[in-house]
Amino acid sequence: MTWSDIKYFTPDEFKCKCGCGLMNIDMELVKKLDRIRSVMQSPMAINSACRCMAHNQKVGGLPDSAHLTGKAADIGIEGSVYRFLFLRLAFTMFRRIKIYKTFVHVDVDETKPSPVCAVG
Repeated sequence: MTWSDIKYFTPDEFKCKCGCGLMNIDMELVKKLDRIRSVMQSPMAINSACRCMAHNQKVGGLPDSAHLTGKAADIGIEGSVYRFLFLRLAFTMFRRIKIYKTFVHVDVDETKPSPVCAVG
């Protein structure tokens, strides 16, 4: 799978938000998000995906965060109807989901316990 197979996202959306340029995103994660976006027909903001160690520490990420290896994304979704639809689809594709007040974390890190659904 390459970026030419992805319809709704660009590599820049997954880069570390500190500006360091780190972009080690797992393409299986991107592929799943692209499929969800296709069904939803509604924008999804990538609030956070790849993180360098310094940025992860700055935002309070766990020392072994899946963001460090490009296997996680935090998705901002406007409105409860779209959030419900996103979660309904996410539960068919992801085995690790954490629901926060303003975003939903999904990851494909197979080194971590799963299935997991938590509230932050």
